Amino acid sequence: MIASQQRTPPSQRKSADPLLDQSGFAVERLPMLRVIFDELATSLVEGLRLLCRAPTMFSVDAIATGDLFEVLATSRESVGAVLHSPELDCRSLAIFDRSFVLSLVQILLGGDASDAQEQPDRPFTRIEMNLLQKISELTAKSLQSALTGIIETSFKLERQETLVDTTILGRRDAPVVTANILFQASGMRGTMTIVIPQAALQPVRQKLARELSNESAAGDPRWARQMQTGVSFAEIAVKGVLEEIPMTLGEVAAFEIGHVLKLRGSGMGRVRLECGEHDLFWCKLSQADGRYSLEIQEPIVKEKDILDDLILS
Repeated sequence: MIASQQRTPPSQRKSADPLLDQSGFAVERLPMLRVIFDELATSLVEGLRLLCRAPTMFSVDAIATGDLFEVLATSRESVGAVLHSPELDCRSLAIFDRSFVLSLVQILLGGDASDAQEQPDRPFTRIEMNLLQKISELTAKSLQSALTGIIETSFKLERQETLVDTTILGRRDAPVVTANILFQASGMRGTMTIVIPQAALQPVRQKLARELSNESAAGDPRWARQMQTGVSFAEIAVKGVLEEIPMTLGEVAAFEIGHVLKLRGSGMGRVRLECGEHDLFWCKLSQADGRYSLEIQEPIVKEKDILDDLILS
């Protein structure tokens, strides 16, 4: 949830702590905030491709300023991930509401909105919390990447917990910047909220206030076309693997011309397409015009490994 504007009069806030004068953090005066959170959302989409096959979407719903108490008061019983930045000597917060958690678990298990069921309020399971830990770590990396060029810093997941303590980041009345980010996939949706103390952004407030039109220098279109062409036509080697058979060195040394290797059929007739030792697609072996060919069927997503990791961690 987005916190409402801090109710303390500006004059009192300024006299109490001039560095945290909230009037200087009016969202409309800091256009680069939108750029940062848009980059964060894009990075989250890219990171989630490794976790689930279903297409996902993150979008920035609103950015606002407020105080920590108001934000946490409207987020009780949600899960908060504390992200520590040693360079800034501060902690930020990623808040996941209940809908976000349950929707993400459903998608990871291959379900969609038709499979979702209303569940009574209950503590989150160990698998759900393990999944959230992975998403929290991804959020920390994405936030670090989004701030590149504005401020060089790193973020590490320090801990995650159900929000009940309104002093989780320090002073209850600490001014913060919040961003509501909507998560949507397969007919389900949820919300995560990023909370950053204004004190952490104070040193780069002038950079945040820069106009976008002044940021984009005109690029060289000829160079851009050459780069795109060079990358598009770069040659890479791919290989199709029908089946892998473990053998001893002695068995290989005993090979003779005409020797027949029996396939075990463990690959279910599918061919695995690889590039640089990375699995890409499952393919079907076909024949056309007297030549063998591979018909791409689906991308290879190691969902089982991810689920095993969640269960065993």
